[in-house]
Amino acid sequence: MAARWAFGTAAACALLLAHGSPARAAEHEAASPEAVEAEVSHDERALEIARRMADALAGAPALRLTMDIAWDAVQRGARCVLLAAALLAATAASANGQDLTRLLAEFGSQRERHARFVERRFSALSKSPLQSSGTLTFRAPDFLHKVTLAPQRESVQIEGQRVTVRADALGTAPQTFNLSDAPPLAALIDSLRATLSGDLAALRRNFEIDYAPGGKEWRMTLTPRERAVREAVAKIDLRGAGPDIATIEIVDGAGDLTLLALTPLPAKRTSAQ
Repeated sequence: MAARWAFGTAAACALLLAHGSPARAAEHEAASPEAVEAEVSHDERALEIARRMADALAGAPALRLTMDIAWDAVQRGARCVLLAAALLAATAASANGQDLTRLLAEFGSQRERHARFVERRFSALSKSPLQSSGTLTFRAPDFLHKVTLAPQRESVQIEGQRVTVRADALGTAPQTFNLSDAPPLAALIDSLRATLSGDLAALRRNFEIDYAPGGKEWRMTLTPRERAVREAVAKIDLRGAGPDIATIEIVDGAGDLTLLALTPLPAKRTSAQ
C-alpha cells in the first residue's frame, strides 16, 4: 500500500515536473494508482522521474514524516511542490552522505601523513596576525606531532590523551598534561584525528557535520555538539581536494580566527626533530 501511494504521488508530481501541468498532476493525484501507473508508463520522461521519486520516498522515513506534518498544505494542492522540494533535498543529502563516507574511507586508507603548515592567528587584540610555520605528522589512529620551526622552535606531541609540549627556545623541561584539560585543543585534535583516520562515527558523535562536495574539492564544517566545547571553539572548517586537507579554519568562542594552510609532504619524509 505504501509503495503504491509513493508511486502514485510521485507519478502525479512527475507529470507536473515533466510537462508543467498542475491540472494534469492534480487529476492523477485523485486517480487510482493503477490508472496513474498506466498513463505514466507511456511517458518515458515522467516514468523515469516517478521511479526515482518513488524510490526516494519509500526509503526515507524522515521524508514521510515531513509529508505528514505538511498534510494541511497537501490538502490545499501543494502536494507536488512540497514533495518535489523534499525529494530534491533528500536526494542531495543522500548523495552528500555517500560522498562523505567515500572521502573518509580514502582518509582512513592512508595510515601516516606528513605536511608543512603555515599558521596565522587573527585576534581583535592584535593589529596583524601572528604567524608561525613548521611540520605536522599524523599516524593513525591517534598520534599527532606538530613541530614549529619559526618564529621559534617548539613542538607539541599528542598520543591518545597525553600531550607533551617542548619549548626549545626557553630551555625548560617538557610539560605534560591531559588533552581533556584543554577543550579548544581537544576539539581541534578530535576533528583532525577523526578525519585523518577516517572515523566518521567519531566525527558524528562529537560534531554536527555540514559537508559540501565540489568535484575533487570539498568543504566540511564541524560544529561541536557540546555547549561547553562550543563556548571555546565555535566551529572548525576544513577544506581540501581528494584525501588531503588544504586549509583548516578554527573560530573560537570569542570570534577570533586561526587559519592553517597545509602542504602535503612525501610519506617517507619525517618531521623535524
